[in-house]
Amino acid sequence: MTGSLECRCGKHKLECDGYGDIPAKFMFVGLSAGKLGALITKVPFTKDGSGRLFQRVLGSLGLSKSDEKSIQPDLKNVYVTNLAKGRYVDEKGNNRLPTDEEIYDWYPYIENEIELVQPKVIIALGKLVYETLDDAYPNVVYAKHPRWYFSHGGINSESKASKQMINDYTKILCLKTNKEVI
Repeated sequence: MTGSLECRCGKHKLECDGYGDIPAKFMFVGLSAGKLGALITKVPFTKDGSGRLFQRVLGSLGLSKSDEKSIQPDLKNVYVTNLAKGRYVDEKGNNRLPTDEEIYDWYPYIENEIELVQPKVIIALGKLVYETLDDAYPNVVYAKHPRWYFSHGGINSESKASKQMINDYTKILCLKTNKEVI
């Protein structure tokens, strides 16, 4: 995207824009930028541990030409974004969940992204993202957030959590499209 849209109320600054192919078969939607990754790079799911794990899995599935440390991933038929595009940290600088109001403020932006990307499948990374998009989009599926796999040792490519993430994401993408991932 271009970052040309603003949130509904004009209170929030665009901190992290989506990226990837337009149009794309698959659209991954996270909740918001993390302080160790996307708030530094301005690119969702890059730099921090869960972002690196996510990028590695996309590569394993043939959906990225980049390595896990890339901060400008070269995706293949994929678009990656966040539901809320602003900076959501507490007074100590730690990540916090955006409020319902903050998510609502950014909702027109995600609607515009979905319209532009025209994904066959929207993969909601986490329960809150799934619950936010499910009623409006019949092609939304739930996936565990990369942070869950990371917190279970997934950064190690030989770990059970890493292998489980690849397996889980493969099933989600194949089941929803009724064929191979690519």
